[in-house]
Amino acid sequence: MTKKNNKKFTPNEINKYLYCPYQWYYEKKYGTKTLRSLYKERNEKLNLDDKLKSNFAKGNKYHSNYLDENKNENKNLLVYLMIVVVIFILWYFLFNGS
Repeated sequence: MTKKNNKKFTPNEINKYLYCPYQWYYEKKYGTKTLRSLYKERNEKLNLDDKLKSNFAKGNKYHSNYLDENKNENKNLLVYLMIVVVIFILWYFLFNGS
């Protein structure tokens, strides 16, 4: 199966080439889908984790934990802000009100 020889380069292709000419070449020659399946086969033979999936899962877990931790901090900050506003209103009416 031969691919159409396209002589135009997209900015994305130029970026890939500048990052790694070998990666760009092999993607052009074999296609991303084929490379991905070869990568998966190699990892299965060597009993390696799929690094992309594991990094993605680690990132999701990190951000999920970070959001869960900061929800409580944001609630506390809102409560403190409301207390400051109430104190300010009370102070204003006690010392400046008629």
